[in-house]
Amino acid sequence: MQQIKKFELNMIRSSRVFSEQLCFNLQALFVNDRIIKYADKISTNEKFKLMVQVLYY
Repeated sequence: MQQIKKFELNMIRSSRVFSEQLCFNLQALFVNDRIIKYADKISTNEKFKLMVQVLYY
């Protein structure tokens, strides 16, 4: 929430800032890594696994 408040105006004005905050900060990279690992090793939901493959591979 703090990052949204901190970068809110810049994210509205700049797609680059928006994409950096959405995809390329350490917290986002960690969450993305966990989603991929969860889909590969734990999840039994085939639709979820398929969507992870579509989004990340």
